[in-house]
Amino acid sequence: MSVKMNKEQLNDMTRGAIILGSGGGGDVKTSYRLLEDILALTGEVEFAELEEVPDDACVAIISGMGSPAATKERGFDCIACVHALKRLEAVTGKRIDYVAAFEVGGGNFMPPIYTACYTGIKVINADGVGRAVPESFMIMPEIHNVRSAPFAMANEENLSAVLYYEDSSDCELIGRPIVNVFGGSAGVANYIMDGATAKKALVSGSYEQARSIGEAVRRGIAAGERPVECIARATGGIEIIEGTLSELRMETENSHDWGYEIIEGTGRYTGKSMKIMIENENILAFDQDGKVRCVTPDALCVFQSDGTPLTNADLEPGMEVAFVGVPCNPKWLERDSVSVFQKAYDYFGYKDGYIPVTELN
Repeated sequence: MSVKMNKEQLNDMTRGAIILGSGGGGDVKTSYRLLEDILALTGEVEFAELEEVPDDACVAIISGMGSPAATKERGFDCIACVHALKRLEAVTGKRIDYVAAFEVGGGNFMPPIYTACYTGIKVINADGVGRAVPESFMIMPEIHNVRSAPFAMANEENLSAVLYYEDSSDCELIGRPIVNVFGGSAGVANYIMDGATAKKALVSGSYEQARSIGEAVRRGIAAGERPVECIARATGGIEIIEGTLSELRMETENSHDWGYEIIEGTGRYTGKSMKIMIENENILAFDQDGKVRCVTPDALCVFQSDGTPLTNADLEPGMEVAFVGVPCNPKWLERDSVSVFQKAYDYFGYKDGYIPVTELN
């Protein structure tokens, strides 16, 4: 049965998506600005459930690509994604019936919705990960051998390009210079698959999960509850620490932001601290004794203690924040799927592989 969301529920969904994004997935202001663009098209969005998608339907993933700085400065117009979808249809000779999100995040969730509302096709209550990740090879369609090429990209003026390659890691190498020509950002349509494949290669229920988290925070605040408890309860996650963001170190290398943040515990967490390692998104968390406490693909969700969502682009030392670890979708526990994160683990010198947050806390 499809899921419908009105304006209030879409706002809840946006808050929840930013929280689940694990520090990535588009900055907060851009996320809400894109939601306003959607609400200018419609007051209600209907999401198709993944299980209801016909096996022979044609599905594509819609996303945005570009510099966060350029997006903040110039904004992002989701009409670019509509142009990219049309270009993908033109070069493949296929009509896309359904679209889905690349990953979870406030900014990442909006392009598929806008594209579906604008074109009259359907958006699926699903994404490729269940959180946000720093590399394209870290998404479930890649694990299920869904080709990311042809990779159609366009800007809002309908300048477009289509990339072909054998290795998905070449996508950014080719695409980044084109994004610069486009003005710093682009709409993207790719990962064409049939409905039967989508049911294996996508994470179901993402939009609804985000909505339920946002609603839990909204209702909890109104009832005087601690937002961190509301989020842990809504996600089945683990409250790990609450305190002050005491240190933030970031450096850019190969178009990625690498670094860490340190949270010094307050209240019941006084004397404890948490160091969260960052590759664009939050990847690993270690406590004051060096013990690992949360590992990707579990979601490492950091937000302001009052429930205000944050991305790593919004972090500032001195903020009062909380950290909840959320178990990954069970699909990640199949086919040795978590091995795709080993490259990120290695960068931070972590060798023990994935351990569920529920076992670490």
